[in-house]
Parts: sequence; structure tokens; C-alpha cells
Amino acid sequence: MIKKSLRVLIFFLITMVIYAYFYKPEPENYGKDGWIMFLIIGVVLVWLGIEWFRKRNRNNE
Repeated sequence: MIKKSLRVLIFFLITMVIYAYFYKPEPENYGKDGWIMFLIIGVVLVWLGIEWFRKRNRNNE
């Protein structure tokens, strides 16, 4: 259980780093709304990634 949550956390961090690299958020340019959009899109990407991992693991078993 701890291993799985650790894997999800690492996946979350890697996804956010890659996403931040492409999106390059700059708070002074986007203001508050830019960071809200950044977080929403980041959470959606991570959720889709976790669902994909679950589906892949189910297919392997």
C-alpha cells in the first residue's frame, strides 16, 4: 500500500515537472487565474495518468 502511494506521488511530481516545463507558468503574467488553471490542468493530467496505470495493471493480471 505504501509502495503504491509512493509510486503515485513520484508519478505526480514527474508529471508536474514535465507539465511545468512545457507550460512555463509565470504568476506575474497570468495572475491568480493562471495558477488556478495550472493546478486544475495538472490535477486532471495526474488523474488520467493514475486511471491509465490502473487499467494497465488490471490488463496485466
